[in-house]
Amino acid sequence: MEPITATALIVGGGAWIGDKILGPTAKIIGKDLKKLYEKGRDKIMEKSASKIPDFNDRKQSNLRVTRDVF
Repeated sequence: MEPITATALIVGGGAWIGDKILGPTAKIIGKDLKKLYEKGRDKIMEKSASKIPDFNDRKQSNLRVTRDVF
């Protein structure tokens, strides 16, 4: 068996077992993590927007820095 296939089976099996054990709780935890991520993302966007003196100057952020932040 190829390593990628074996890893996919292990991860998929782990997700299936986690879903069977935790059931609806896993979905609630997932939603909470999504909300937490969105809250942090929005906070970063607000902070960065407050530091921009002029939105119409046509400048762009460095894409590598943006990728690392998010």
